[in-house]
Order: sequence, then structure tokens, then C-alpha cells
Amino acid sequence: MKKIIQSALGLAALAFTSLSWATPVYTGNTAADFGSLPGAPSSNAAGYYIWSDESQENWSVRWTGNDFGSVTWYDWFGTVELTNLVNGTVTSVKFESGHPDSVNYVTDFLGTDQDFIAFNGYAGPHYDGFDFFVDSSVVTVLDFELGSSMFQDMTPGSQAQESMGIYIGRDFSEPMVQVQERQDGRIVQRFETVPEPGTMLLLATGLIGMGATRLGRRKV
Repeated sequence: MKKIIQSALGLAALAFTSLSWATPVYTGNTAADFGSLPGAPSSNAAGYYIWSDESQENWSVRWTGNDFGSVTWYDWFGTVELTNLVNGTVTSVKFESGHPDSVNYVTDFLGTDQDFIAFNGYAGPHYDGFDFFVDSSVVTVLDFELGSSMFQDMTPGSQAQESMGIYIGRDFSEPMVQVQERQDGRIVQRFETVPEPGTMLLLATGLIGMGATRLGRRKV
């Protein structure tokens, strides 16, 4: 079973690395205090809900087909590529009996520092999803590839565009995404997020690099 999971996640890894387009990066606030659910599904739009706690170590991903009380059942699937996933912390959340979700993960894939979470589900009126924990002592980059049958009318392309049905943090922010078509014809929306203090650390690294470049020019 473990080999099957690793093979499936390996295919997901290839899907990520085979694309050369730049992935939009979301740098806004991801924190929210939703407990296990972002409120009653009937009070929110259908789609994905993603949030972290204030430490940005505990993360939650949920999906629902309940669009302010109007319910449609959708397929939900995707992959999260990340670094510093804490082994054993990926837990699934299931509500619809008879429609179980599949959530699998692998850490340090093929001896690298890359970790993957792959999921499939079928959900309508309630929230399904999963939680996971990351080690924030090192910069963590989360690369979300989120798919749903509700996205099938979106047009794939290399340009970043506003997301459809993806909401982040307490303000339900909508990230910029890249719409892609997988080999199986299913549509996904892809974006990255770099939690604080990672964003500031990356910015500081860039500024240090710029400073070193200017010093080098002065010495010439």
C-alpha cells in the first residue's frame, strides 16, 4: 500500500515539475480562528477554504458544494507540495457517509526535502477536508494545486487570473492563480503561499543580495 501511495504522489510531483510557467504567490494573511470548520456551509459560497492558526504551523483545507444553501455535489481533488511537513500530522475530515475522501501524504520524497499531500473527495452540503502541521522554524513554501468538477468551465492559460471558489484566511481572500488542465482533462487552480515570517525572510534575502551587488559594483 505504501508503494502505491508513493507512486501516486510521485506522479503528482512530476505534474508540478513539468510546468515552466511562473506560479502566482499569495502573501496575504492566512490566519483564522474557525475551529474545525469555517462556519455553516449554507452561509458561505461553494469552494475551497484554507486557513492557518496564528503561528502558521497548523493548517486546514476544507471544501463544500453548498453555495449559500443551494447544494451541488462536486468531485474535489488535488495536491499540496510543501516543505517541512511534520510526519504523521495529516488528518482527514469527512462528513458525507458513503462518500469517503482519500487523503495520503509522503515526506522527503525520493530523498529530497519535498513533501506532498494528495487528496480526492466527493462532497456537497457539508465540509470535507484535511488538516496538517508544518515546522515553521524553517521557511515553508506551500504550493496548492486545487481541482474540482465545478472548475471545468475555467479556461487554462499561462497568465495569472483571479481564483474561482478559493478563499483564504479570516477575510476569505481570493488569491491570484494559474488555471491549468491536467493530462486527464481535469481543471486545477494553482498558487503558492509563503507564510510569515517566511515572506519577510525571503524579502530580506533579496535585499541582502541587492546590497551585495551594489557593493561589488562600487569596488570595481
